Amino acid sequence: MDKARDHRVRVAAIRREEMQDRLLLSAIALASEKSIHEISIEEIIEHAEVSRGTFYKYFNTVPQLFAVLAKKISNEFIIAFDNIIPNIPDAAMRVSVSTRIAIRLMVNTPLLGKLLLQTQWPHPDPEIQAFHGVERDIKLGISQGCFNKMPPAMGVSLVIGSMIGAVSTMLQKLPAKGYEDQVTHHILLGLGVPTKLASELSTLSLPELPPLPMSGILGKIFALTDTNKAIKAKRKK
Repeated sequence: MDKARDHRVRVAAIRREEMQDRLLLSAIALASEKSIHEISIEEIIEHAEVSRGTFYKYFNTVPQLFAVLAKKISNEFIIAFDNIIPNIPDAAMRVSVSTRIAIRLMVNTPLLGKLLLQTQWPHPDPEIQAFHGVERDIKLGISQGCFNKMPPAMGVSLVIGSMIGAVSTMLQKLPAKGYEDQVTHHILLGLGVPTKLASELSTLSLPELPPLPMSGILGKIFALTDTNKAIKAKRKK
């Protein structure tokens, strides 16, 4: 009897996750076409082909849905991101390279950047893995003596806050070329890296990125981005 009950519980949990993902993927599809602030519950349930009652079993509002989506994307993103960032032992160089690559990825894939910007910051949820990665690098930099001694949370706020501001600015209007390098330069200065070294690190040639993951929610975002680019290219012909 216990095994049968456990099986039912597992099946129910799987179905619940599948339905939640169905709603999240519908929101992503809609967000690829319009501002997330313009998306309504009616549009999401119509796209997902579910009832309003089903929506409310998982989310109270559209902003709450996008907050959950941002968390899922963030956690998938940091796993994929850790796999494409070279193993750099120097903390200052690692922060520089990872910051510039992250900004470029989010700006080159506007839907990804737009959705990740929905992640609340400062964020009270300790399960956001991206923040742990930055904290790890800040602690390493302090231990190596290349960053000023500070509460690690302060260094995390400096890096994450600056990145959010940079992505938001770059998605609204394209600044001068090398804007992300300038942002990274000032992040390094804020962490205590000498001016000359900060300038050198923020302009280093970046490694070529391997293919991005095409599974999970990230895969859906990249697939939608590729589809939209193909559609726009056809329209221009």
